[in-house]
Amino acid sequence: MENIEKLSLLGFPPALLREIYLIVVGHTTMGRITFGKLPEKTLKSTTDQAKHKSLEEVADLLRIIRLLSMSEIAASLRDKLTKEQGKELFSLYDQAIWIAADPLLDWEILHDQKIADLGGAQNLAVRQMLKLFNLFEYLGSWTDIADKGPFQKEALAHYSSHKLEQIDQVLELISITNEFKERFYEREAFSRPYFFRKLLNCQFHGTGHIFPMLGTRAGFILLWITISASPGNVINFNPLLSYERHDSQERLEKVRKRLEALVPEQLHFNYLTSTRKTLSQGLPAFIFTSGIQLRYNAQNQTTEVIFIDVMDNLRKMEPMLQSFRDRLIPEIPISELRETDRLFRELHSYDQHLQQLTLETGMNTEALAQQKAEIGLCCSRLEELFAQKLFLPQRVFDTLEIIHEHCPSIGRRILTEFWELDRIKPTKKTHAGETIAAYVLRCLKKFQALVTKNREALQNTEIFLQLAQQQFGAMTGEAIGISNVQIDILEEVVARISTRPELMEALSAALIFQEIGKLPLYLEEYRSLSHSNTHGVAGAEILRRQTLLQRLGMDEDTSSLTNSLVEVHGLMGHVLLGEVALPALDLVTSSGDEQLFEAFFLHSVLAAAAYREAIMVEDLLDRFLDLRQVGLDVIRGETSWQSYLDEEFEEKGRSLLTDMDTTGSVQGQLALVPEWGSLADKHSHHLKGKDTAAIERLFRLVGLPDIDFVDTQMKILDRPVSFIYHKKGLKSTGLKRFEEDLHKAMVVHKAVMDLADTIRRYLLDQLNPSRDSIRIYGLEYVAQHLTPENWLKLLILGFRGLAQFCPGNGRPRVIDLHDLSVIIDLRYQAIAEELATLPTDRLFEDSRLLSRLTKASVGIILLYNSDEGVAKPFYQDRLQLQLLLEQMQDQQEISPLKNLYHRELKKLKNYTYHTEDYQKLLSDSFHKRLQKLIEQAIKNLQKKMRQQRSFSAIERVFDELMALAEENAFSEEQIQLITDMYEFNRDRLRSRRLEAIYEEIHGCSTTAELFELWQTIRLELMNNQSHLGKEFADLITSRFDQQLKQLERS
Repeated sequence: MENIEKLSLLGFPPALLREIYLIVVGHTTMGRITFGKLPEKTLKSTTDQAKHKSLEEVADLLRIIRLLSMSEIAASLRDKLTKEQGKELFSLYDQAIWIAADPLLDWEILHDQKIADLGGAQNLAVRQMLKLFNLFEYLGSWTDIADKGPFQKEALAHYSSHKLEQIDQVLELISITNEFKERFYEREAFSRPYFFRKLLNCQFHGTGHIFPMLGTRAGFILLWITISASPGNVINFNPLLSYERHDSQERLEKVRKRLEALVPEQLHFNYLTSTRKTLSQGLPAFIFTSGIQLRYNAQNQTTEVIFIDVMDNLRKMEPMLQSFRDRLIPEIPISELRETDRLFRELHSYDQHLQQLTLETGMNTEALAQQKAEIGLCCSRLEELFAQKLFLPQRVFDTLEIIHEHCPSIGRRILTEFWELDRIKPTKKTHAGETIAAYVLRCLKKFQALVTKNREALQNTEIFLQLAQQQFGAMTGEAIGISNVQIDILEEVVARISTRPELMEALSAALIFQEIGKLPLYLEEYRSLSHSNTHGVAGAEILRRQTLLQRLGMDEDTSSLTNSLVEVHGLMGHVLLGEVALPALDLVTSSGDEQLFEAFFLHSVLAAAAYREAIMVEDLLDRFLDLRQVGLDVIRGETSWQSYLDEEFEEKGRSLLTDMDTTGSVQGQLALVPEWGSLADKHSHHLKGKDTAAIERLFRLVGLPDIDFVDTQMKILDRPVSFIYHKKGLKSTGLKRFEEDLHKAMVVHKAVMDLADTIRRYLLDQLNPSRDSIRIYGLEYVAQHLTPENWLKLLILGFRGLAQFCPGNGRPRVIDLHDLSVIIDLRYQAIAEELATLPTDRLFEDSRLLSRLTKASVGIILLYNSDEGVAKPFYQDRLQLQLLLEQMQDQQEISPLKNLYHRELKKLKNYTYHTEDYQKLLSDSFHKRLQKLIEQAIKNLQKKMRQQRSFSAIERVFDELMALAEENAFSEEQIQLITDMYEFNRDRLRSRRLEAIYEEIHGCSTTAELFELWQTIRLELMNNQSHLGKEFADLITSRFDQQLKQLERS
């Protein structure tokens, strides 16, 4: 099957490939049906070929399938193949030919005929189970064996002890089948109990080698449990076998004893129904203390059956615990780690089951308490061993990667929060489709590379070489990533931090837990944290409140260092992006701890470099290193952040160009800001430098870090772009890219200068980089989709919103555009139209407009939180999809729901802008509601069916359900449920009618009355043959004959 596409390249025509496909699929199916693993109707797709092919073609196909099936069975069983097995295969082939030849016959009708011929669904189910237990020899004679005495059985077995044992197994199966039916279906005098009906429709895996070894009693109990508790119809018994396979027989013997030790009374329907609900929720379920565990895979709708041998697992774990004590995680073979994780997973899940069982039943014997203690001790020892080796800097990446990939059960236990990161939607900065956990692992990989001086693992030089060729041409031979000189500096930083082992351990932990502040798991618990300005602050608070680090064995001092690093991680990157003003770094330098600042710096570099492999180019790292040097100078008292900024502003002011041309005839025109004037004193330089720094911050906010204000001035003076470019000395950006960025900066520059003087002055003051008063997040991605005029409106809206609704409380306030950036891809056209209706001057001056925007439900909206000092410009479509989704969920009938869906879907498709995502939301909501209404309709009709008192009425309800199923494309499970309901209610009526007729027969005191009654009943049997069936008629006529004999004797 894997190579069937390749066969087309060898000249096989499509028709022949199709036949090959059918043969391969069909022959496997026929073999599995023969051994009771699949229902016979699975061959429907093959026999349906007769609808569009001649009978001869279908017969030829079935013969080939039969031949291949027999070959496959013979190759598998070899000398164990029996003539009875071959006879069953040939019988199946005959049935397939009958159905293919008769258009009025199908597998369902044939199935019903078999039930009638064998005297009920239970008898057909017993026959099916005999095949599962490889008792083919008794498929046709098992009903006669029950009446045989011990001597007759021995003669029937031809005096063979093996065959006598087989006969005992057959009798055991009949006995336990009757025992369970009488115990749980005692009120159903004539019925097809749910268990037998479902068994005949189930698909089994692993029965061939497992069930003969279990024996019929244990095997039936296992079938009773799994079939009754499974949400689906596919059951896989293969996991029952040992992973080593060499001790399978010993293991299955334990399974047999555990199953036979179960008390039948405990396996009642309420218990098995609750087990099914547990499995449907995606949770495993144990069967009391047997060690049998069921797991349901919703994707392939398969129930897996596992056996957990607790004592054997504990025995195997002990040498592993001793072995792990003296080895690091990466030094342990992968196979050993996987085995350890499996043992841990099984022990831990069983321990949780015992805890729950104790709570629910109060069962807590001394043996059970001792077992729980042993499991708890073993698991906690293993968790402690793994936790001890987690934060070792030299192997932190190797350790966590191995745990993440090969020991997920242990990992989820000791690092629950790290595994929860997989559920967070990744940011736009990371690789497409990549999880946050993968980003964290990349951070750790780069950190470990620096610690171990493994430069090849620090960065992908091939990617940086490709990037260099894009920037500087195909002949470029050098990469533009981190240079060797820069790596030397980073390794020196690591060496400085390494003198404090606790700080290195704290940095390792901070890299692992840096994104914990994004976890909904904790933000829902601590709702106040969800409004934190950064996830770093929230993350540090979560670490403190949950004492996560202490639970992993970390001491208080190291935990405190970790919290500090998590709280401020990424701050340096935000400063370089212009999102945060430089004085914010005082949060780190104020401690006066150089090594802690070095750890913070290294964390910032690693966090930035790991977003995407090609992001940390040489120029960017130079900017990080420049900030690092200033930070160290501040800590050493050589300067302060304010003094540094004052010098920077004055230098920028002095470097401004003042002449439009070489004659000097238009002096001062490049100032462009009226209040700058023509003065050239120190104060004027400082003012001009501060304003130009504000504009440069704006450039950085929209993703133009390479452009300075002087670059725009030179462009205005018509200096060649190549001259401007070479003057800057960029190492990682090519001329073409620089020219594109300069053009974008000129557009931004023009948009700023086109603002009214008062608005421009206000904007520059708010962007003042000399104070950490306002932080701006998410503008870069929004600006990529809007014109500068429009995104400047959003920025002004944010500033004015903070001023009016979020007065300062001493903490930095925030303009948060992250939520808008999430939808901007699909809504930028509509947002641009909405912003076009909002004049900039009104946004700046009209407080009533701001108030109206805070109350708006559609269009541009201003959200704010005055307590946290956050303003969020946002956009809500005028379509008001949320109201539509709520309306859809309020629909109570299928037909109006469909009408609403198709009407609104058509509107969305005709909408001017991109609505594919809304269409998907609408579709998801529709199908979700449709399924609920279908389930409700099934329940209502099920109730209606129970109320019917005639077969014709039940059939009408059934037809109504099937029409609904056809109209709404019911799933196979739903159609099977409807069929089960129909059969159950027919059985109910049959059972009641049987009892009523028995009473009428018993009430006949003369043969004349009996014959008169027979004429009435005979007519009823004739008119309801399709509902009553042959078995019913046999029971009635048998009772008539018995009554007639009694009357004749009397």
